[in-house]
Amino acid sequence: MSMSLDFKDTCPEIDQQMYESKEAIKQCLDEAAFDLCPMFAEANGGKDKNLWLDDALNHVWFKVDACFEELREINVKMREAADYQIEELEERVKELEENENA
Repeated sequence: MSMSLDFKDTCPEIDQQMYESKEAIKQCLDEAAFDLCPMFAEANGGKDKNLWLDDALNHVWFKVDACFEELREINVKMREAADYQIEELEERVKELEENENA
C-alpha cells in the first residue's frame, strides 16, 4: 500500500492568486497615475495613461511573476518531501510489522 500527500493540486489556486494579484497591481497603478497627475490620467482620452499603465504593469509583473513561480517550485519540493517522508514511514511500519510477526 503506497500513500502520498493527500492534498489537492494547488496550481489552479496559485494561478488564481496570480491573476488577482496582477489585477490589484493594475488597479493600484491606475489610481497612482490619477493621484500623481490627474491631467495626465485624463489627457488624450486616457490613451497616454493606458499606454503607461500597460508598460508599468509589465515591468512590475515581470518581478512579481518570478516570485509566484518560485513559490510554485517550493510547493513542488514540499510535496516531494512529504511523499518521501510518507514512503519512509511506510517502510518503517512494514519492518515493524514483519518483526512483530517473526
